[in-house]
Amino acid sequence: MTIFATLLLAHLLSDFPLQTNRIFHMKLQGHKGLALHTAIHVLVTALLIRSFWHFWPVLLLLGMLHYLTDWAKLRHTHESLAPGFVIDQGIHLITLAFIASLMSSITPVFPLWFLLSANLLASVPALLTFGYVLATDKCRAQAQHNSTSFNNHTVRWACNRLLPISQKTGWVVVITLVAVGLLIVV
Repeated sequence: MTIFATLLLAHLLSDFPLQTNRIFHMKLQGHKGLALHTAIHVLVTALLIRSFWHFWPVLLLLGMLHYLTDWAKLRHTHESLAPGFVIDQGIHLITLAFIASLMSSITPVFPLWFLLSANLLASVPALLTFGYVLATDKCRAQAQHNSTSFNNHTVRWACNRLLPISQKTGWVVVITLVAVGLLIVV
């Protein structure tokens, strides 16, 4: 459980607050962006485990699986974003469970109580991003139907505001977790 919670925290931080708009657009352009995003995942995961250099083959496997999952998502996501988002995150969770089973001898840097709290907090930007994805799909569907009577202010607000709110919240989460994490480690 502690290993999975560690991997999940690294994933939530790397896939949401640490994946800036610039990195996301680099991912859309090609392999350099995907490689950078994957390297961030591996680095954050390595920082959350003790003696990470002993687990470099598993960290490399984690990176390769993350890269391939994101590459496939980018190649196969077209008009509707939500299904790709859900499938992508589901595959990542399955991958994390698989990697956790391979890393049973790992010792996380943080205790389980901190990891569970941190995962709960780190889920907020992910959920906000998912809300943005759902709203964006709805806005695109309305635009395709050339609907000029689209008066759902909440959906339009979510299309325009949820992603920036998610990103700002994500940075608050990262700073908070780093500060509290340093207090625990030191």
